[in-house]
Amino acid sequence: MTSLLVFTRDLRVDDNPALCAAANTGNLSCLFVVDNKFSDGPAASQRRHTFLLQCLSDLDQSLRKLGTHLEIVHGDWLQQVQQRALGLEASNIHLSEDYSFYAKRRIAKLDNWCGDNNVVLHTHPGITAVLPNSISPAGGGEYKVFTPYWRSWLKTPKRSLLSAPTSLSAAAAPPPSSYFASTALPDSPLIGGESHGYERLHYWLNNELGFYAETRDYPATDETSQLSPYLHFGWR
Repeated sequence: MTSLLVFTRDLRVDDNPALCAAANTGNLSCLFVVDNKFSDGPAASQRRHTFLLQCLSDLDQSLRKLGTHLEIVHGDWLQQVQQRALGLEASNIHLSEDYSFYAKRRIAKLDNWCGDNNVVLHTHPGITAVLPNSISPAGGGEYKVFTPYWRSWLKTPKRSLLSAPTSLSAAAAPPPSSYFASTALPDSPLIGGESHGYERLHYWLNNELGFYAETRDYPATDETSQLSPYLHFGWR
């Protein structure tokens, strides 16, 4: 049995429910689609694209250590996932659940396609620690002040953390990483990727956290953790 794992905003191997579930279903193929809605649209950013490519390169290296690799394609997300699933004759597709309007719409379309093509779609809680809409004020509605929301978030049970798989059974032998060999990664203040996110966290904890209370209200000092781009692409 062959499964297709589609990475989206969960570019990591540690604590990735979709990856852990797919690892237990037999041969595995891993895919990321550089969605042309974002890469070629009016809001496209070279800096963001560079950081994304670095995240993908780091993820590919991590997957190769486990026995498989990351395939990267560019185009319409739904069409590319469907074509890859058909080419593999995949019986299962795994991906992390997402909650933006665009993400929910494309997952719904993929689910309909899977139902028509004898493929089972599995979605997993990989981009949140708690489910959306699980935290709300006692009187209903939504929080308008951060501190009460933060206190409620701390009290809410979080999903269990998962260790990375120790090995993966690849659907095909990993080819040379030609995508990254032919893609120049311009200089960036931060280097994208799960491993670099951990490096940045450790540096901040050991060298900058002690001054945070004094410097956090002065943006010009640039004393924040700088972890937000890593969190955006799924590092945690």
